[in-house]
Amino acid sequence: MAEALAWLSAPGALRGAARYALALACAAVAIVLVNAVSAPLGRAFFFAAFPPILVAALAAGTGPALAATGACSAAFALQFLHPVHAVVASPDPRDIVRIGGFAVSAALTAWVGGALRAALGRERDSRVLAVAAAERVARADRARADLVRMLSHDVRTPLAVLVNQAYLARRRATTPEAVRSADVISTSARRIAAMIDDLVDAMHLETGELSVVTRAVDFAEFARELKERLADALPVERVQLEAAPGLPPVEADPDRLERIVVNLLANALKYAPGRSPVRLAASRAEGEVHITVRDEGPGIAPEDLPHVFERFYRSPSVCGTEGLGLGLYICRKLVDAHGGRIWVESRAGAGSEFHVALPASATAAAALPPA
Repeated sequence: MAEALAWLSAPGALRGAARYALALACAAVAIVLVNAVSAPLGRAFFFAAFPPILVAALAAGTGPALAATGACSAAFALQFLHPVHAVVASPDPRDIVRIGGFAVSAALTAWVGGALRAALGRERDSRVLAVAAAERVARADRARADLVRMLSHDVRTPLAVLVNQAYLARRRATTPEAVRSADVISTSARRIAAMIDDLVDAMHLETGELSVVTRAVDFAEFARELKERLADALPVERVQLEAAPGLPPVEADPDRLERIVVNLLANALKYAPGRSPVRLAASRAEGEVHITVRDEGPGIAPEDLPHVFERFYRSPSVCGTEGLGLGLYICRKLVDAHGGRIWVESRAGAGSEFHVALPASATAAAALPPA
């Protein structure tokens, strides 16, 4: 039945003829029904024709149903206002009123049925469009996943080789120019690797495949070691570390915590002017450890503040700067996975201050394993 209605709803001359034929068949059924009930019960039982007209409207549309209405009205006029009777004597005004009332009521029935058919058609079309959109999204997700897997496996290997060869070239370099060339190659390869890591992590975060295994971490010691390890990748000599006395350990996954801090520091160092310092501070709060990264950069415009943690968002003012717009998005997702909070305070021209609040660990700092 549903397939037949869908076929009738489609455009085409053959389908149009079929719709009108169906409507006229419903009109014939209506005439038979009225003849069957009007003889024993009287001429007032015209309502027996309304269900077939409504069926014609639902199945064929308003136009064919109005054609069925006209056919029924003409048939009933011939039955109750016979031409011979009209010539010999004046027709009964009550019959004229009955026919007119039937025609108006049947036309309204056809209109209501056609409107209902159109609404059902729109609902069916919206379901079809929703299914098609879901299929397109699923295909895009699969294509994106395939692309990211390709990048993470097929591109990372030659990048690692490139970094190693740049390291060896630097060690063997005999002139300042050769040392600078090796450093440029190594830095560029590391940046490409960082972008690939962002893409892979973003996909894993969206699909829930990135696991978080927390333990107690002494953030002060963690930050000192991290600064030492980043010396070859970032200008960390500009980073100033501050840890409040009696800072409790933070309950975090050390690898994910490192990603959060590195992303925030990289952003601050990228946008802060010249040799201006970047401050990495940690303080205690009620059941939390607050981590703050403060820079003296150009700040963030008020219209950009609500969007800085969105995926792929890049402010028009920084579109000329290298990046994918994933770093802060990954920070937000990782902080959410820890049950923490992240926010930013900034004014244009006055620098930015990113805050991360993570749960404090109940484990005593003295019992902590190495960060």
